[in-house]
Amino acid sequence: MNKNLYLIIFFVISVFGLLAQEKKDIEQLKAIQFSGMVVTEGPSGEPDALPYTSIGIKGTNRGTVSDTYGFFSFVALAGDTVVFSRIGYRTVEKVIPDSLLIDRYSWQQIMTTNDYLLPEAVIFPWPSREHFKYDFLAIDISNELRSKADENLAKVCWKNCNIRFL
Repeated sequence: MNKNLYLIIFFVISVFGLLAQEKKDIEQLKAIQFSGMVVTEGPSGEPDALPYTSIGIKGTNRGTVSDTYGFFSFVALAGDTVVFSRIGYRTVEKVIPDSLLIDRYSWQQIMTTNDYLLPEAVIFPWPSREHFKYDFLAIDISNELRSKADENLAKVCWKNCNIRFL
């Protein structure tokens, strides 16, 4: 009985200690109204608003999307890493300072374009060139198919088109 009593007292003290620690951690978190503009360099060198940019807090599901004028606003915590991303632009990360004296923080994020060079993709309906060659040489072109091809070419080609099937 004595061991069970000590075990229950230890458990209760541990739970209250954990709750006190959690409350202390929550008090240390400082909510910040994070707002600003997302812009890119326009053709004249002036900043242009960049609409529909995704803005989120790294590692969470919190965030927003900039409006048609590039404006955004949401609640974040001091020390959070904010990620700005949009297709065609480089992804940027910004850390909200944890030494802010006020509960508002404004930021203007300049996004730079990112050109993607995709590798060439060649798609064939045959598994190899040998299969294609075999199927191509096995084609039987009847007179009916030749006349259909001539009609189709006549629709596409004008006066200077001299393509005819032999």
